[in-house]
Amino acid sequence: MEVMWIPIQTTAYFLSESRKKGVITMENSLVMNLLVENKKIVGIQTAQGDIFCSTVIVSAGAWRSPLISMWDTGPSIRSKAIQIHFLKNESKHFSLPCFIDEITGLYGRMQNKHTLLVGYPTNDWDIHLDKTQMVDDSHLALTYHIGKSRIPALKETIVENVRRSFDGYTQNFRGRIEKIGDIEGLYLSSGWSGGGVK
Repeated sequence: MEVMWIPIQTTAYFLSESRKKGVITMENSLVMNLLVENKKIVGIQTAQGDIFCSTVIVSAGAWRSPLISMWDTGPSIRSKAIQIHFLKNESKHFSLPCFIDEITGLYGRMQNKHTLLVGYPTNDWDIHLDKTQMVDDSHLALTYHIGKSRIPALKETIVENVRRSFDGYTQNFRGRIEKIGDIEGLYLSSGWSGGGVK
């Protein structure tokens, strides 16, 4: 059986199901600070005002450091560039499972019946989080070369699109889900790398 999680759709599903159970969510709200009294979370300070609560789960990936750095003693979460390539074949339908090539590190999944999303790990660490990432043409060429050598069907594709961004990673590539420091009600779920589950 093939299982694939698509990060954006998975997040949207979790938010939708949480709201059905009474959870209040606020997307695209800048969190400025955590509100702590007597070593207990009492809320968060956002650009729209304070929100009072007894539990905070920080899932801000590589942005989480300023929020919890004074309490977090676990492995750091660093930003790392990712670049994904959309390879298309108009004349044929792809029928490939999602994959991670343990020999080269190449990974991919179907985007639709004509397009395959393919990525190859970069070695670009600690990138600036607020700067637009420019596509690296040499990385595109390398990914395409490795992809065609490992998956012959890719020889008949064209590059439809390329996106470069970043994910948050721990040094050991294992995500963290844990209580943070001695602050009651403060938790971390981060470092999973958006593609941690394929």
